[in-house]
Amino acid sequence: MTMTVEPLTFDPPQQWGQQTRQHPATTTPDDPRAQDPGDPQHLHPSRPWIIVSLITATITTLCLWGIIVSHPEDKPLAIICQLAITIPSYLMVLHGLFYRIHIDEHTITTRLGPFTHHVDAHHIRALTLKPDSYVITDDDGHRVRINHYAYNVDRALLNLLIALDTRPIDLPEGPANHPDWPDWAQNWRNIWATTIHDNHTTYFTTNLNALTNLNALVQPPDSMSNASCPASGE
Repeated sequence: MTMTVEPLTFDPPQQWGQQTRQHPATTTPDDPRAQDPGDPQHLHPSRPWIIVSLITATITTLCLWGIIVSHPEDKPLAIICQLAITIPSYLMVLHGLFYRIHIDEHTITTRLGPFTHHVDAHHIRALTLKPDSYVITDDDGHRVRINHYAYNVDRALLNLLIALDTRPIDLPEGPANHPDWPDWAQNWRNIWATTIHDNHTTYFTTNLNALTNLNALVQPPDSMSNASCPASGE
């Protein structure tokens, strides 16, 4: 079957060599564009999220207390309605204080206090989409949900690119044995590689070997024979 989706190619800036010799690039260690997308990631909700959550919880708690000490005729209904706002605000606080994401070349892990979910990055089996999240499943049935809008999860995208390079995985459009799977897979390769490249432009500008490797991952594998093998054969 002939693919209709062409792989993208990322080229270094044409003037890169001359400009870097004349004006060496200066970056700060915390500049995300200069960081290696393959480095482990330790993510958590931002400080503004926590502050907004605490303010919301405080305001809704005061409103709830005001309803409790007052004496409206419909107090029970008013309390129930107010609790419907107050409880989510406290859940936001708990999420901000205790939610963590860890991503490296071996695992993708989410943690909320004592509750932990993780998948084996070497044995990814399926990807599904939620309105704001990727849901990744491995061969053992373990599943994690990561919000790719709220967090920079480029290490997870790199894991997915590598997975597509080694095995057919079920995609949001359908299972891996569908005739259109090669086009679906190539579309996702292009999307993930573009995101990684755009979020780490400085790194790829100064690390041409890494850019070459990224371009290799965007290409469809020459053969999916390795991909059709079970996880134990990888």
